[in-house]
Amino acid sequence: MRFIENRKYLAIITFFIILSSTSIVFLYIIVNTPDNISQEQDTILPNVIILSSIQDSTVSSTILIDMNATDANGISSYAIYIDGVFRSGTKSYSWDTTQDGDGIHTILCEATDPFGNTGSDLISIIVDNGGGADTKFV
Repeated sequence: MRFIENRKYLAIITFFIILSSTSIVFLYIIVNTPDNISQEQDTILPNVIILSSIQDSTVSSTILIDMNATDANGISSYAIYIDGVFRSGTKSYSWDTTQDGDGIHTILCEATDPFGNTGSDLISIIVDNGGGADTKFV
């Protein structure tokens, strides 16, 4: 069994103490790690797909940004950014586009697995709320 430095492991430790007639104490430690904890470093990025917004589409008012993320070891955190500004730490976000102005905007969705690998999906959309051009280039 190989443990990786700076990682947390769940261990079940059982102690056996055997006393001999000469009062020498022998201590045996058995360490068991559950099968669901990987003992090797995962280097595979989570797969992230933005579900609700289509690349280069024109939107207005409030839209739902929704992502799907998968990884063999699960997902430990999510992040949604609009024009590089963090908006949500969840899988979905209701974006009031009237607060950011008309023009081109980027949406970045990220998911991080328990090993710190981060996968992402990035799209650009056009906001048109009829308020004139306030284009942001990112």
